Amino acid sequence: MQNQSRISYVIRNFAIGLMLFGWNLIHAQSTADSAIQELTFIDLSAQIKNGHPLMISAELADDLGRANLRARRGAFDPQISGDRRGKDFQSRNYYLGENYELFVPVRGPLNIVVGNERGQGDFLSPENQTLFKHLQYVGVEVPLLRGLLTDLRRTELNQAKLGREQSILERQIEILNLAQQIWTDYIDWLISYEQLRAYQTGVTLAENRQKALISLFQAGGCNGMDTLENHIQYQLFKASADLWFANTNKARLTLSRHLWAVDEINENGAYLRPLIIDPKTVPTQTGLDYLDSLFKTDFSFNKNFTEIPDLNWYSFELSKKELDVKLKKQYLLPYANLKYQSLAGGDWDFSLSSSNQRFGIGVSSPLFLREARGTYQMSKIELTRSQMGFKFKAHELQTKIEAMQNQTNIYRSVFFQLKDIEQGYQKLYELELEKFNSGDGTIFLLNTRENRYLTARIKTLEQKSKYFDSLINYLRITGLINQGLF
Repeated sequence: MQNQSRISYVIRNFAIGLMLFGWNLIHAQSTADSAIQELTFIDLSAQIKNGHPLMISAELADDLGRANLRARRGAFDPQISGDRRGKDFQSRNYYLGENYELFVPVRGPLNIVVGNERGQGDFLSPENQTLFKHLQYVGVEVPLLRGLLTDLRRTELNQAKLGREQSILERQIEILNLAQQIWTDYIDWLISYEQLRAYQTGVTLAENRQKALISLFQAGGCNGMDTLENHIQYQLFKASADLWFANTNKARLTLSRHLWAVDEINENGAYLRPLIIDPKTVPTQTGLDYLDSLFKTDFSFNKNFTEIPDLNWYSFELSKKELDVKLKKQYLLPYANLKYQSLAGGDWDFSLSSSNQRFGIGVSSPLFLREARGTYQMSKIELTRSQMGFKFKAHELQTKIEAMQNQTNIYRSVFFQLKDIEQGYQKLYELELEKFNSGDGTIFLLNTRENRYLTARIKTLEQKSKYFDSLINYLRITGLINQGLF
């Protein structure tokens, strides 16, 4: 009897040694994992900043705004023109006419015209006949009604100026959307990896405990129920670990879509080569405190209105439509253009004498103005619709920001609560393991404590995922997610 007790004591110590070996194996695995290359989000963002197709596209939005503004300024470029026509027949000068002109638009309604003309010949119209060899003129053209306050070229120029500022916001919005995608993909990878590690820990513990229980069962130190129960738990952990291995691999490849190597960038475009994150590379918690630090519980919609890029972009759209309404209102007026020129007889000596000038005025207008009234009414309706859309968008964002602010606060609080619960279950499991190792516990209680601890760990990670998803959405809406990264 004494020998049997001694044998049971030896077998139990052997089993306990295998379990402790399992814990040492986990610690050794953690030490080995420290040699695995980690990819922090800060390092990831530095790589993305230098070669992401959407990042390059966002930069081009800014260039597009500048190019459009330059094109609209072209409507005010000076224009030079020349015209020469003549006819000689049977040694007779029928007519000869020349006109060289410099047309200088001014930012206002005024246009300046400088020219030199010549008209000679036996059959030339009298009004085109120049008494001197050449006739120079300097004059102005100005609209008196339609086009006095604004016209198409001034409207398009002002809209292009607004578009230039809007393109900066468009670039910022595209980068915000990209930052949201990258943060979300990185968090998914991190949570998947942490859940994989949690189940791998359960697999390692259950596997080593199973070896000890089999040896103990073969020596008669325990019944088959303990061995079967531990085997079932091992299988559950193994199935979950395999599942999260696949999820982690998928999340790693999803995040890899943001990694590109820039081979060359020239005027013909960018030559990029996609990269894949190495399977041995793992995500890390490092840098997530930066994301958490961006959360502002005192963010006020009315106070921080100008910090929301999406609304600012919409306000520029409204301003451009208001300019269009002013332009279409001018179309209700008739044309009335005044032209005045001071003349010089070949010596560029201009005088204000009434005998050395020419002028004219032209007036025209459709009788019913149906086209002008229709386009003006359409522009006003479009402006009103945009204003209503802007009000709805502003109210929607205001309520969404408040809701996301409250939700993120609650998710953050629940996450830390579950973290405390997880640590409590971990402590109970460690105490139960010490109790079992001393010979007082049972495999059922040990498995139960372990299962509850790992379940609490998984719930904490799930809540962590919800918290960061909510935080990322909140920071995207408020425009805070990109501070200092791209």
